[in-house]
Amino acid sequence: MFSHLRNSPIRVNDSPKASYHSHAAHHTHYSPRADSPSREETKEYAYSSQRRGHHHESGRQASPLRGYEENELICSLKQLISLENKLETAKEALALRPNFTIHDAFKIFDFSKYGKVGPIDVKDAYMKHGIPITVEEGKLIVSRYDRDRGEMLKFTEFSDMFFPIDNVAGHALSQRSHEFPSGYYMSPDILDPITRGEFVNVLNLLLELENVAENIRQKHSSRPLFDRTDAFDAINKYGDNFLTKQDFANLLNKHRVFASNKELTTLMDRFDKNKDGKVSYGEFIDEITPHSPIRH
Repeated sequence: MFSHLRNSPIRVNDSPKASYHSHAAHHTHYSPRADSPSREETKEYAYSSQRRGHHHESGRQASPLRGYEENELICSLKQLISLENKLETAKEALALRPNFTIHDAFKIFDFSKYGKVGPIDVKDAYMKHGIPITVEEGKLIVSRYDRDRGEMLKFTEFSDMFFPIDNVAGHALSQRSHEFPSGYYMSPDILDPITRGEFVNVLNLLLELENVAENIRQKHSSRPLFDRTDAFDAINKYGDNFLTKQDFANLLNKHRVFASNKELTTLMDRFDKNKDGKVSYGEFIDEITPHSPIRH
C-alpha cells in the first residue's frame, strides 16, 4: 500500500435472522452529534454555487483552504486510508475463517439478549477480550455504524462492523451466516484460538481507527484556519453538491498520493453514510465534525 509515496513530500428486518444478501446495500443515515450542524444548516441546496464558483471556474487552480490546511487534510486522508485498509484486511481474514459467523460476533456483544448493542455492550465485550476501552470510545464505535441515529446498533448495523467490502470474503461470510442462523458455536466463549485471534485483531483495529478518526476531527476543529466547507470545496473539484470516489482520488493525486481503488472504496465507505455512491455536503460535515466531548 502507498508504494508510490516513498518520495512524497507530505508527512503524514433487524433481527439476527435477517437476510445477509442485502448487506452490500448497507447504511441509510448517520447519528447526529451534539456539536454538528443541523440538517437545516447543512441542506445541500443551501450550499450555493456562488459560495464556490470563484475557484471552480478554472478547474481548481488554487485551493479554497487557507495556509497549509490542504496539506493537513491530505495527511488526515492518508491516515484514514492506511487504517481503513488494515481493518479491511483483518475483516477479510476473519470472514474467511470456516467457523465464524456474524451471529457468533453478535452474541459476544449482545450477551444480555436485548437485540441491540450500545456503548456499554461494546465496552463489556472489549473488556472480556482483554482490551481496555472507555464508554466514550464505545460511543465512537457505535456512532460509526449507527445508521438510524438510534444510538444503539441493530443486528444489520452491527454486521457492518465485521463484513468486509471484498466481495469474495463478504460472500463467504454471508453464506456461512445464513447456513448457521444461530451461530456456529453454542457459546461465544468457545471460539477456536485462531478465530479468536482474528476476532480480537478486528476489535483492536476498530478501536484504533475510531480513536484516530476522532483525533483528526478534533485536530482540524482546533486549527484557526481550517474551515469544513472549504475542505469540502477542496475535494469537490467540479462544484456540484456531492463528492465521488474520483473527487477524493483527484485531490490525493494532486499531492502525489496514489491510492488503489480498494483503498478509495474503504475511504468512501466512511463518508458515504447512506451508501448511494456519493458523499453529500451534510454527510461530509457530519463525518469531519467532532463526535466526542472528550479530548483524543
